[in-house]
Amino acid sequence: MLRTPKPKISFGEKRKIYKRYETLLKLSESFLKEEDTRLIREAIEEAFYYYSDEKLPNGESVILHLLEVAVIVVERIGLATKSVLACLLYDLVKREKISLKDVEKKYGKKVTEIITGLLKIFDLNASESNYQPENFRKLLIDLNKNFQKKSKVKCLEGIL
Repeated sequence: MLRTPKPKISFGEKRKIYKRYETLLKLSESFLKEEDTRLIREAIEEAFYYYSDEKLPNGESVILHLLEVAVIVVERIGLATKSVLACLLYDLVKREKISLKDVEKKYGKKVTEIITGLLKIFDLNASESNYQPENFRKLLIDLNKNFQKKSKVKCLEGIL
């Protein structure tokens, strides 16, 4: 279901968000299918609906931050669509703006599993004040490797 965003964001911020979105799509060209592009756009629209007027403590738009994380996941880590969707939707689930059930229904089981894993890990580390972005990067890589292994095993089971 598409929602109309709250009109509390400046033209300049909209422009930055659009440029970051374009960057994400350009970096993702090699693996994006038409359906993937639609899902990413819908995830961004969900975030826009809930966070259009919210800022981080440093003054940056929450949506811009979510897109930046997604760009890093593609550009520096080399992950693909499911991880990008998880980056865009994680905070929405964490803040209970949308449910894991809704995520699974709309974006699939793998995205839900990644978000669930992130929620569990960040809950365990919530008491630690020494959170480092590098830990997040390693976590996403490990989660992606685990899913790749599961996929290979299922594929081999089908062959044997």
